[in-house]
Amino acid sequence: QKTERNIFFADAIKDFITRGNFPVTEFVPIIPVGAKISNKSAIKENQLGKIPGRYHLASKDWSGLQNWTVEDLSPTFVRQYELWPTPNAGLRSALFPAVDIDVDNAEIVDIIKSIAISKLGNAPIRYRENSPRVLLVYQISGASFRKKRLELKAPDGSSHAVEVLGAG
Repeated sequence: QKTERNIFFADAIKDFITRGNFPVTEFVPIIPVGAKISNKSAIKENQLGKIPGRYHLASKDWSGLQNWTVEDLSPTFVRQYELWPTPNAGLRSALFPAVDIDVDNAEIVDIIKSIAISKLGNAPIRYRENSPRVLLVYQISGASFRKKRLELKAPDGSSHAVEVLGAG
């Protein structure tokens, strides 16, 4: 199975590893949108593009990646999934917490991003195509923490969120 852009997991993480100096063992493959799901998997269509997965070469389908938040991902395991067909990568956030700004108003995103940078320092930023939403990635050396979420309602009634992603 090929992704629409023929990008494999190794391609998706290459720049992060070379420019950001992130350990390869902290990345997990994300099941791409439109992927064929194993009939033995409980993954739902609306989770595609958001959830870590395991690609099965023989059946050319995907299932969920078990214990990905706590399991030690060895370099041997990482080599197995480098050629899995997904342009999507997740970074485990126990050691690399992130500020995820899921807001669709660019002015508000800039304000929140400025606050995060002023309080936490500069960070690599992941942008999305055709969206003002961003993710700022940090690194910690102390104890990890659990995810925190702040939901926002705009005057037009639309919902937005800012999450500080941590362990789990």
